[in-house]
Amino acid sequence: MGRKRLRFVSLILASLSLLVAAPLAADEFRSPSLTALRVDWRAALDRELAHALARGEQGVGERLLREFKRTLILRSLAHTGGHRLEAAQWLGWGRNTLTRKIQELGLEPELRKGGGAS
Repeated sequence: MGRKRLRFVSLILASLSLLVAAPLAADEFRSPSLTALRVDWRAALDRELAHALARGEQGVGERLLREFKRTLILRSLAHTGGHRLEAAQWLGWGRNTLTRKIQELGLEPELRKGGGAS
């Protein structure tokens, strides 16, 4: 994985940490379970990557990045009630970038039928 890709993955992982906490009430931000959740998703990602590499899966980085982007997009849209501009701002992207990624991931049909959160 190249240096740019690793930097991108690091930024996405940091964004997910914020998004996981975003819809929670203020008192839940301080809860020990939130800290455990932040660690759990990293451990789950590490386990998934280890299993995929052990299976010899080619292109695992691309698959995981697609799944990660999908999660970021759907969760941020759910958090904002489907408002793309606001979701893009939460993600640190522009609205056009969010729209492009939705198209690249083929999420438009899912969003049209109201399946914006997963």
